[in-house]
Amino acid sequence: MNVFILSFYILSIVSYFLILILPAQNRFLFSTLILCAIFFLIYHLVYKNFRSILTTVRSIPFSYFLILIIYVAIGVYGMYLRWIAEPYGMWDAWAIWNLKAKSIANEFLFGNQVNFANEYWPHKDYPLGLPLVHSSIAILVGGWSEWISYGIQIVFFVAIGFVFLLHSHSKKLHYIYLILPLLILAMNSQVLTIASDLCAEMALSCFLIIIYYSLIRESETDLKNDSYSGAVNYGLIFAAPLIVKNEGIIYVGGILFLYSIFYILSGKFTDRTKSMRIKNLLYTLLPTLVLALLLVYWKYKGNQLIPEDFNQDKAVGKLTWELILGKLSFINIYFSTFQFSMMNGIFFIAISLGLFIRKRAFVSVALHLFFILMIYHFLFIISNKDISWHLNTAYIRIHSSLIAPAIFLGWSSIIMLLTRKKEAKVKRSET
Repeated sequence: MNVFILSFYILSIVSYFLILILPAQNRFLFSTLILCAIFFLIYHLVYKNFRSILTTVRSIPFSYFLILIIYVAIGVYGMYLRWIAEPYGMWDAWAIWNLKAKSIANEFLFGNQVNFANEYWPHKDYPLGLPLVHSSIAILVGGWSEWISYGIQIVFFVAIGFVFLLHSHSKKLHYIYLILPLLILAMNSQVLTIASDLCAEMALSCFLIIIYYSLIRESETDLKNDSYSGAVNYGLIFAAPLIVKNEGIIYVGGILFLYSIFYILSGKFTDRTKSMRIKNLLYTLLPTLVLALLLVYWKYKGNQLIPEDFNQDKAVGKLTWELILGKLSFINIYFSTFQFSMMNGIFFIAISLGLFIRKRAFVSVALHLFFILMIYHFLFIISNKDISWHLNTAYIRIHSSLIAPAIFLGWSSIIMLLTRKKEAKVKRSET
C-alpha cells in the first residue's frame, strides 16, 4: 500500500514542476518525463520487490479476491446510479477540483502559460495535489475527460477495500471476517456519496486508512530493518494528505505528533540505540517538512497563506464568546444527527475499542481519530462563513471521509481481541 500513496505523492509534485518549467503545449516532453518518473517508481517500489510481492499475492486465498470483486461491483454500481443523476459530481467538486484540473490541462495543451493562481478559481488557496494528478493524466491522454475523475475515485475505493484484504491475509482470517466490513462500506450511502461526488474526501479517506494500516501493521514498513529509505517512505505516507486539502496539515501534524511521542522513546522505533531512533525520526519528519515548505511556496506564489474560510479579515464580525456558544449549538445538532442517527455511533465505538486494546499503535490511531473530530469542531467555530450554510454543505461530507478509517479501526480492534482470546485458550490448553 505504500507504493500507492507514494506514487500519488510523487506524481503530483513532479507534474507541478514540469508544468511550471516546460514550454506550454510540449506534450511529448511532458509525457516522456512523467512516464520516466512512473517507470522509476515502478522499478524502485515494485520491480525490486517483485518476488516478495508475487509471493504475497499468490498466498492470498481466491475467496478474498472474490469478496473484493463483489465489494467493488456493488460500490461502482452505486456510484454509477449517482453519476447518472449528477454526471459531473457535486457542485463543490466541479467548482474546485475538476475546474482546476481541467483548466491546468487545457491551458497546457492549448499552448497557454499555465496560471496556478487563477482569480476565477473558487478556493484557490487549496493545495493542488489532487487536480495535478487529474491534469497530468489528461495531458498524457491528450485531453480532459470526466472519466479521469471517475477512474481515480474508483481506484481510491478499490485501495480502501484492498487494505482490509491485506490485513485479513496478514492475520490469516477466514474469509467471513472480510465480508462484513466491505459490505458495510460498499452499501454505505455516505461513502458512495463522497466517491461519486468527485471531491477530495475520498482521497483523504484512502490516505487515512493507509496511514492507520501502516501504524497497526508495523511489520509492513522496513523501518525495523534500520533502513533510511524505510523511514523516508513512512514520512511520505504521513505527509501525503498535505497535498490534498488544507486540513491535511492537521492530519499530518496530529499523527506525527502522536507517532513521535509513542515511538521515539521506545525500542519499537527500529533500533536499540537512542541516537538511531532519533535519526530515523528526523528522516520520517523530513518529507513532511519539505512538503510544508512546498505548500508555503505555493501560497507565496499567489495564494493567501490562511485559507479563505478561516481568514478573519473576511469575517462579518469578531469572534466573541456569545458567537462561539451560538455556533456550538448549531454544530452539536449536526454532531448528534450524524454521529448517532446516521452513523449509529461507529466513530466512538471504534475509538473506544482502539483504546481498549492498549497497544501503542491502536491507542495512537484512536487518539488521532478523536483528534480529527475535535479539530473539525474547532474549524467550524473559527470559520467566517455563515454557520448554518457551512454546516449544511460541509459537515456530513467532510466527516464521511472518516467512515472507512473508523470502520477499519473498530474491525481491526475486534480482530485483535479475538486473536488474544484464541492465544489465551492455546496457552491454557498447553498448561
